[in-house]
Amino acid sequence: MLLEKQQEVHGKDEMKKDVKSKTYRMKICFAIGRLTNGGAERAVSIIAGGLADKGHEVYLYVFAKSPADYAVDERVKIQYMCNSYEDYEKIPFTGRVRRFRKYLKEISPDAAAGFIQAGYALYIASFGMKLKRAASLRTSPGKRNAKLDRVRTFLNDQWFRSADAVVLQCEGQRMYTLAEKWKHVVVIGNPLSEKIRQADMHPDYGMCRNLVMAGRLEKEKNYPMAFRAVKMLQKSGTDVRLHIYGIGQEKDRLKALAARYGLEDRIIFHGWASDMLPKYKKYDLFLMTSHYEGMPNALIEAMGAGMLCISTDCPTGPSDLIQNGVNGYLVKAGDAESLARLIRKAVSMKPSERAAVGVRARESVITEYACGKIIDKWEALFQELLE
Repeated sequence: MLLEKQQEVHGKDEMKKDVKSKTYRMKICFAIGRLTNGGAERAVSIIAGGLADKGHEVYLYVFAKSPADYAVDERVKIQYMCNSYEDYEKIPFTGRVRRFRKYLKEISPDAAAGFIQAGYALYIASFGMKLKRAASLRTSPGKRNAKLDRVRTFLNDQWFRSADAVVLQCEGQRMYTLAEKWKHVVVIGNPLSEKIRQADMHPDYGMCRNLVMAGRLEKEKNYPMAFRAVKMLQKSGTDVRLHIYGIGQEKDRLKALAARYGLEDRIIFHGWASDMLPKYKKYDLFLMTSHYEGMPNALIEAMGAGMLCISTDCPTGPSDLIQNGVNGYLVKAGDAESLARLIRKAVSMKPSERAAVGVRARESVITEYACGKIIDKWEALFQELLE
């Protein structure tokens, strides 16, 4: 009888062993508010799919469904709390937590990771449960509570302190978190999709007149800085067009600002795009003018596509990616005049010079942020927590 029990246990252990990844098969749950229009959302869709591809049982709990959600590997088991953000808004906070807790009890994961507002929701919903929990910092450390009220700020702070691990996006964030009482801190960058890694090098069209930006239309992205630079360029006789991809609360205000500057024909709003790679091929220069970032997906992808990129040297992310003057250019946040000078410099460069910067940009991120490498790091983290 004892021998039979030993054989049964041994058989279960062998079934949990994953040959492809040479590790134990884990049941992992990711949680996020939405699955569209953002770097965290994009990262979750890739990471969840990558871990499912390695043979793990992966669940993805999304608070609100959107018409343009990022595509996720079909092996990932997705569950939506609500079929729309409007429906989600109707549910009181306690009701959302109850739904989330019920779901966690049903799937009983070994480990879970919460992104953005789903982080402190995971903290409450999983209270008393035996699972390992990972928090993921998705913005500059000092700004993680910027959009939260008093109660949610308290909950978010408790969440990061109680999490079994806190995942930072870049080494530059470490210095901002040294005083935090977090248990275990690891750095795992954002994954660069295989599609971008395998794509052809960005073509250079010679004129360098079409600029592109991609990201949420929110205050922290500081699009007005780019508008002021375009206006300065117009006055100096440098004719450029700025194309913007993204949606957000600042859309109407930004359109009105472009009109006030008399730039309606030079600043074009294209809305949100789920795949920027084919878009990047149309443009010459990528801009990012944020006040602060976590680790900007859009910048990584533009560099991975081989574009010449100019970004503000904001906390945190860009300086981890760009070596100024080598694989891109950095400018002080808010300094529209310096940005205009850098754009003018790029316009005056020979196509071969711009291409060389783009090649170095691509080479610098293509290996470091390769999808497989990032997936392996997440897998190793969960494995470490469970062991």
